[in-house]
Amino acid sequence: MTVCCCGETLTGLVLAEDPLTLVWLGELGKGAGKGGGGGGSVREAGGAFGKRQVAEEERYFRQKEKEQMESLRKHHAEEIDHHKKEIERLQKEIHRHEGKIRKLKHDD
Repeated sequence: MTVCCCGETLTGLVLAEDPLTLVWLGELGKGAGKGGGGGGSVREAGGAFGKRQVAEEERYFRQKEKEQMESLRKHHAEEIDHHKKEIERLQKEIHRHEGKIRKLKHDD
């Protein structure tokens, strides 16, 4: 669970503290024992299906990352709008109080 600065809970959003770095010793999808790793039965078999599985997984994770980044951008834009409105509200309060002070000085 991630909580933003205003206390709102962000759901469906995963934030990584450090970038994930993967080092592969061989070509993905080549099969277990051939440097492609054992990422499941399709990958273990190797060949075209293994390579296709890797490509689909990479596409899936790129799409998920894109969705998460868009969600994060949207959330930050909403936070900015919220803070701008709060600034406007507080500025109106300041002007109201300054008016009261001026009125008190005028009454003296």
